[in-house]
Amino acid sequence: MIPVGVSITGAAHAPKLRPNIRPTRGLLITYAPPYALSAFTPDNGLATLAPVLQQNGHQVQILDYCTTETMRRLIPESASETLKDIWENIHAKLSIGQQPRFFDIARLLWLNHRLVGYEKAEASRVAAGLIDKIGKEDIDWIGFKLWNGSGYTIPVAIARAIKQARPDLTIFAGGSHVDYFGEAIYRTARAFDVLVFGDGEETLLRHVDRLGGSGEAAEAIPNSIFQIGSGFIRTKLQRVGNLDVQPFPLYDPQIYPAMSGLKLLMFIIEESRGCNNFCSFCGHSNKSGGRIVQRSARRVVDEMAHTQNVYGSGVFRFGGSSTPGTLMSEIAKEILQREEHFRYSAFARAKDVDPVDFTLWRASGHRGLFFGAESGSQALLDLMSKKVSVEQQLGAIKAAKAAGFFTVASFIFPSPGENLETERESLAFIRSANPDSVIVNPPIVIPGTPWQIDATDFGFELPDDYLSRALAFPIKHLLPPKLWPKAPWSLDGQSSRQLFARSGAFAKAVASMGIPTGISDDMALVAQVLNISPTELRDRVQRYFFTADIEALNALIGQFNSQVT
Repeated sequence: MIPVGVSITGAAHAPKLRPNIRPTRGLLITYAPPYALSAFTPDNGLATLAPVLQQNGHQVQILDYCTTETMRRLIPESASETLKDIWENIHAKLSIGQQPRFFDIARLLWLNHRLVGYEKAEASRVAAGLIDKIGKEDIDWIGFKLWNGSGYTIPVAIARAIKQARPDLTIFAGGSHVDYFGEAIYRTARAFDVLVFGDGEETLLRHVDRLGGSGEAAEAIPNSIFQIGSGFIRTKLQRVGNLDVQPFPLYDPQIYPAMSGLKLLMFIIEESRGCNNFCSFCGHSNKSGGRIVQRSARRVVDEMAHTQNVYGSGVFRFGGSSTPGTLMSEIAKEILQREEHFRYSAFARAKDVDPVDFTLWRASGHRGLFFGAESGSQALLDLMSKKVSVEQQLGAIKAAKAAGFFTVASFIFPSPGENLETERESLAFIRSANPDSVIVNPPIVIPGTPWQIDATDFGFELPDDYLSRALAFPIKHLLPPKLWPKAPWSLDGQSSRQLFARSGAFAKAVASMGIPTGISDDMALVAQVLNISPTELRDRVQRYFFTADIEALNALIGQFNSQVT
């Protein structure tokens, strides 16, 4: 039996009395095969939805399949042993400056093909288990969080199987994939009764209240897409105006079973929501809103302290994509005034930080900053609508590193308008800035961004079936990106494989400077807790994931959790 309700301080409490609405039972589900250490952090989005529902009388459980147990089922031991052999062979060749053998690449491609079959079997297994659970526990509804790659195709397969067995069950879907693709999801996934876009807290509650007999018309509920006959209805967009009224996320193991040792105890804190920069390539402004809504520093630190007191860890990553520097300073002051002891990292915009504040931030436990630099060419920054100068970015990154932050700079390469001169400018920028890590991303066309809406203006070519193909584009984490299936976009006549190969070559050029690549600020935070170098952790994690070394990953999670609690 799922508990009736849990308060934001962890104590059992009676839900609100609403005699006209029948309490319902539901499941919130996230399923995305883990491929990076960040996949093991608790899902703060679902954990925030849970108390909203609980406090209004509905019983809910969070089923998080982003665990090593899922990896174990998707990559059986025999496949893991083969991968370990391939890993050793490939790295032996790379260590002496040689390319991997064709035989090992062929084995990798063959094994990748086999793993698709394992994914289908896993979807059937999970669906059967959920159908059984739904029947035994009288579940009224379920909600899926949709991701990309297998994080989309597997949940869709699960939802389809459940709908066939239980056509009476209401199935919701949300997450960034709904924000980006919207109605296009219904072209391949008709099992979802309602798609929830934008801010989902009030929307999901009102839909669940409908199941409990509220009598409200579905068309009156904002942020919803649903099918009517052969067409669709999209209701109005409504944004959350006050984040301070949101309850704290609920991570109690009886509500969130994966918290019993399967998740990394590094928590995401939503200190702000939305982005007002509207960069040409980025979907955050569409997804979370074009206005930054801030929580008060008091409420942010309240949640940090609550999480540390109840769940044992004081290690955090701020979730906002555009945390204002002024808010960061207010949070730092609040932490110091209360004499709290946390470790945390965050995203930062170069034009929105004042290096004078860095000493204050560091004193509060702030340890890492992630800057979306994207290019060292002013011409390309302007084309991206970054609204920042090269000098501002260079100064901020240098100052952050000098202040003692683990400083990350991300780049998109090649981006629209890229040429030899802009490439030299970016490499010169990186050499001068000398960040602790550089993350290189290939150009990805996200629906709803200027890169998609005005594709030809930026040099992109998109096929007529772009949305359908991008929706379920298979991300093959075992393979180098240049061996992935062709993505449904090209840039300046170059296919996605060519673009991915150029991105990889740029990353190698950065590494040849002695600057590490592929280390995020949150990974560096984990390394600090484990008292090992970020590069050592990166190399270990890459090996563990590639070879599906479940025992090693479990040991790493356990070691981290024991250090922070």
